[in-house]
Amino acid sequence: MTTLAPAPRQIGDNAGKPAAGRGFRPDIQGLRAVAVAMVVVYHLCPSALPGGFAGVDVFFVVSGYLITGHLWRGYAATGEVGLAEFWGRRARRLVPAAAVTLTVTWIAARLVEPATRLTDTSQQVLASALYFQNWQLSADAVSYLKSDNGATPVQHFWSLSVEEQFYLVWPLLFVLAACLAAVFAMWRKEAGRGARHARRVGARSTAVGALTAALVSASLAYSVWETKANPSAAYFVTTTRMWELGVGGLLALAPPKQTAALARQGWLGWLGLAAVIASAFLLTGSMAFPGVLALLPVLGAAALLAAGSDAGRYGPARLTSARLMVFTGGISYSLYLWHYPAISLYTDWRGKPPGLLTGPVILAAAALLAWLSKKFVEDKVRLAPFIARHKYRSLSVALTAVVPVALAATYIAAAPPPWNGSLGPGYPGAPATTRIWPRPATRSRNRRRRWPRSARAWQATGSSSDSAESR
Repeated sequence: MTTLAPAPRQIGDNAGKPAAGRGFRPDIQGLRAVAVAMVVVYHLCPSALPGGFAGVDVFFVVSGYLITGHLWRGYAATGEVGLAEFWGRRARRLVPAAAVTLTVTWIAARLVEPATRLTDTSQQVLASALYFQNWQLSADAVSYLKSDNGATPVQHFWSLSVEEQFYLVWPLLFVLAACLAAVFAMWRKEAGRGARHARRVGARSTAVGALTAALVSASLAYSVWETKANPSAAYFVTTTRMWELGVGGLLALAPPKQTAALARQGWLGWLGLAAVIASAFLLTGSMAFPGVLALLPVLGAAALLAAGSDAGRYGPARLTSARLMVFTGGISYSLYLWHYPAISLYTDWRGKPPGLLTGPVILAAAALLAWLSKKFVEDKVRLAPFIARHKYRSLSVALTAVVPVALAATYIAAAPPPWNGSLGPGYPGAPATTRIWPRPATRSRNRRRRWPRSARAWQATGSSSDSAESR
């Protein structure tokens, strides 16, 4: 019977590392380098690369491909889904560096940002640390029309929120597939043990593939509709982005014969690289995105993943596997974390965006911070034997997010409430702003009341108006 249990223990996060039984692909690191370069250049100088934001979509496809492949290998072999093990590995890989970045960014924001923006920044730091920032930005764009306000130093965490939500939901797809495969195996009984095993593997593959295809189709259809109906909200929400990660997942689930045949098509890898680069120049921020337009970078990234390895003849592997590309891809996560706070805080400090001279300096500083973060935060925590050997210790790493959460929540709790447009009686100068109207004299009921049109007219006539009227 198919069971849901922890996967076999494994020290460290070997994704992207050479290991026995795991094919390391330096070209994927090169693809990550292309993606992060697009995003960084776009944030430094949007006019130079108007569609650089599509690098986020490339990251989504790569993440879906790697994560689905990891889950599928364990599930196909054992029929089990190690939820705690999987989530623990993701926590060790992602949370510590993000928590350090948010903490440092918040402290720096207190020093350089104007007081009027600190409330928004603290709220987004809190949302980023808890990985729901994309939904907050979507709600702000729809309900409060905050999309025109200046971006906070942590607004780029919205894409990390999408990925974390994907990591929470995606393993449950395999849990559902395991249940469906178990039911199917009970209905179909084969004579031999080998036949039963083949039937189980086939049922698992069919169930996972069908569920993934259905989810990708539904998310893509909703993305197209929501992008037309409400583009401001559609850009951030997970439901319009899930299909991009799912496309990478479908590629990871493809049968080995088909993937091997695609891998030999070097021209397809060049076509994918051209599509990714073209999206950086053809797309603009004024276009409704993601929707149909996101197919260009998404399918380009998928083609490069399918045919960009060194197995492809005359493919782009030599370019994407260059040493500089592999190094940049290795620090791409940390570089994505640090680059935008550096740009945003510099802009707040100097009152203007980075120029031709300061832009490269900021980029170099962000790259240095990324390398230090990768070496002394990411790798130290991810590969620590004491943490990696136990799934619950790995899960406990997520508690590092408590630091930025506590800092932001403390500021939010101490901040005064927003002004409601009225001045209380204790406000200095309140008597001068309050007009006191004198009370008119008492008249008899049978007399006609003639009220002055203004307080000045009433004061000028005084009680003589009453005496004149009685004559």
